[in-house]
Amino acid sequence: MLENLLNELDSSKDNLIVLHLFGSHFPYKNRFPENYSTLLKKGDLSEMEYNYIKSIEYTDSILKRIFCVLTERISDPFMICYVSDHGEDPA
Repeated sequence: MLENLLNELDSSKDNLIVLHLFGSHFPYKNRFPENYSTLLKKGDLSEMEYNYIKSIEYTDSILKRIFCVLTERISDPFMICYVSDHGEDPA
């Protein structure tokens, strides 16, 4: 979606893009694709803790992809501001 939007922007003007990410809210298992793989080992974590950490890891991977797309596509300076709406403690 971001790449399509970048194709439509007028690069001769200043642009503001706002992306609303899904985030890490309960139920955590619904905050990442079912086929999302992780190196995280469940170990002694509860299912809720495991899914919470996995949801944060997934959000981080999305932020990384956004940064990579922007650095590949935009030669002018740009700024990314990520604001997490809140934190949760699933324990």
